[in-house]
Amino acid sequence: MRTYRRKTKVVGKQTFINQETGELVEMNVIQAEERDFNFEKLWMGHVVGTLDIIGNKKIKLVTYVMQNRNRDNIFFGTYRDLEKKLNISSPTIAETFKVLQDNDFLVMVQQGVYRINPDIIFKGTNGNRLNVLIMYQKEKSEKNGQAEEEEQIIDPIIYIDSELEEAQQEIEQAQKRIEKLQKRKQEISAHQEVLASQESKQTKQKAS
Repeated sequence: MRTYRRKTKVVGKQTFINQETGELVEMNVIQAEERDFNFEKLWMGHVVGTLDIIGNKKIKLVTYVMQNRNRDNIFFGTYRDLEKKLNISSPTIAETFKVLQDNDFLVMVQQGVYRINPDIIFKGTNGNRLNVLIMYQKEKSEKNGQAEEEEQIIDPIIYIDSELEEAQQEIEQAQKRIEKLQKRKQEISAHQEVLASQESKQTKQKAS
C-alpha cells in the first residue's frame, strides 16, 4: 500500500480579520503538499537488463511493455505486432496479458491499447501520477462493468439451454410412454383376435 507524507512550508505573511474581535491579525501563510512515502526506487535500466538476461519469453514481453509505455503509462501493441517484433507466439502473448490484467498490472483500454498501473511503475511527478491513476481506475471500473454485462448476457442463454435440455428429456420420456402404450395396444388387439376366433369356432361347433 502506498502512503503519503505532508510537507509544509511558509510562503509569506497575510493580514486577516479576527471574526470575534474585529482586529487585524498578521499570520503566516503555509503551503501544504502531499508526497509519496514508503516507496522504493526502481532503476529501470538495470531491472530491464536483468530480466532480459533471464530470457523467459513472458518476461521478455513484460520487459518490452514497460520499456515502450508513453508518459501516460499507455502501451500500444497488437498481438500480431508483438509476435513479429519479439518472436513470441500469440497464445503466449494472450496468456501473459491475461495474467497482467488479472493481477492489476495493466488494463486494456481498447484492442491493442493498454494502460499500466501507475501504482506499480510510473515516470513523472506525483501530480501526474495521480492523474494517470484516476484514469487507470476509471478504465478498470468500466472494464469490470463490461465483464458483468457479458455475464448477464450469457446467463439467460445458459438458462434457455437448461430449459431445452429439460424439455428434450420430457420428450424422450413421452416417446417411451407412447411406445409402451402402442405395444400394450397391440397385445390387447392380438388377445381380442384370439378370443374372437375361439368364439367363432365354438359357435360353428354348436351349429353343426
